[in-house]
Amino acid sequence: MTRVPILLILLAVGTGGCGGTEDDREPVWSYISPAIIQPNCATSSCHSQGAAVSGLNLSTADAGYKSLLEEHLPLRGMTGMPKPRPMVTPFNPDESRVVNMLRATGTWRMPPDRPLAEADIRLIERWILNGAQKD
Repeated sequence: MTRVPILLILLAVGTGGCGGTEDDREPVWSYISPAIIQPNCATSSCHSQGAAVSGLNLSTADAGYKSLLEEHLPLRGMTGMPKPRPMVTPFNPDESRVVNMLRATGTWRMPPDRPLAEADIRLIERWILNGAQKD
């Protein structure tokens, strides 16, 4: 009999914070790279130092930042498109190729085997909105 009220109290306390959609993670590259990009994108067959598919090396925070913001990569398979441009357009996630690929908007989805969690994509968008600083 006493287990039921204790269980109800634990359920009420445990679910109190689950209703919100606010992500309290800081949108900074020093978190995003090791927590999201490296484990999901820098795999041995994709964007690791050894593979660097499409010229993207996302294996370290420094290499990933350079690949996403400084490398001007061609737009494969698209004709009549503008000159090659970086994967990230600071302050503009909608114009950032990386976001379009994470969401499969007008292009193929990355990573191809399993999409990133929506919260992770939104965190990357917030980082871009804040100027995509290396921190």
